[in-house]
Amino acid sequence: MIEKLPAMYFFPADYISATRTMTMQQRGIYCDLLFFSHTFNGKGLPNDINELCRMIFPMTFEQDEIEKLRSDLTYVLEQKFYLENDRYFNKRQQLEFVRGIELSNKRSEARKNKKFDTVLSKQNHVTVDKDKD
Repeated sequence: MIEKLPAMYFFPADYISATRTMTMQQRGIYCDLLFFSHTFNGKGLPNDINELCRMIFPMTFEQDEIEKLRSDLTYVLEQKFYLENDRYFNKRQQLEFVRGIELSNKRSEARKNKKFDTVLSKQNHVTVDKDKD
């Protein structure tokens, strides 16, 4: 059973429409949070602002910059994520992750049962090209 995906689903049109009210910095934070969340294999992000800051922000000692980054991180979390079992999740990403795992498992099972290979082996240039006419 597959429990992780090497790639994540990303829908550019949905992203563009859902981030129009965000600053460029907030959009970057949002992307980083999505990418890190994916690397945790559907387990969500930690519910610790300091840990999230260490994960996505460059090291800085300028207090004004730190406060602005933290403020933008908090805004993005409030707008685009929800807390469940003390972890942050993005609803759409979580839904697509579960769908992706289910699809991957179905394909894996089909290959194990040879159903997938049998269907593919019956397809050749003669049977596939026959439908073109």
